[in-house]
Amino acid sequence: FVWIFVGRLVQSKGADFLIETFARLREPRGMLLMVGDGPDRERLRAIAKSCQVADQIRWVGYVDQQKLAELYSISDTFVLPSRLDRSANVINEAMASGLPAVISDRIGTYIVRHGVDGFILPAYDREVWVSCMKNLQIDPVGRAQIAERARHRALHDFPEFRSLVSLAP
Repeated sequence: FVWIFVGRLVQSKGADFLIETFARLREPRGMLLMVGDGPDRERLRAIAKSCQVADQIRWVGYVDQQKLAELYSISDTFVLPSRLDRSANVINEAMASGLPAVISDRIGTYIVRHGVDGFILPAYDREVWVSCMKNLQIDPVGRAQIAERARHRALHDFPEFRSLVSLAP
């Protein structure tokens, strides 16, 4: 199972929370793709090591749109636990690529409809995040239905994100 985070590696994006939550899933075959770079990269690597999931995290760094489309295509679910974010185009891009989005309630977005084409979760409630992420892992049929609705919503209601999908392999 592949989770993908796309964003600047700064405290406000909640990557530390995500790594700690990912560790709580206790899924030895799971992988977390960390796409982006920033001043917190080494601190986040240390958290991954202390949580004993360093070998399950791929630090991809900054990528162009073509490579991002490829990474979305090999991922199962997009996650963004931002503590504060006015808007995040990566949510729309991930959904247009056919990924359910699991995001925090601190992101100013209107694209995700909770339980329909993604999930909007309390920013600091780790138990809720773990539960949601586990459910997505163990229910491929439900996840596929949410993914299809996410893709449909992003492509039909937000056509400006169609260009990313055309880059996917």
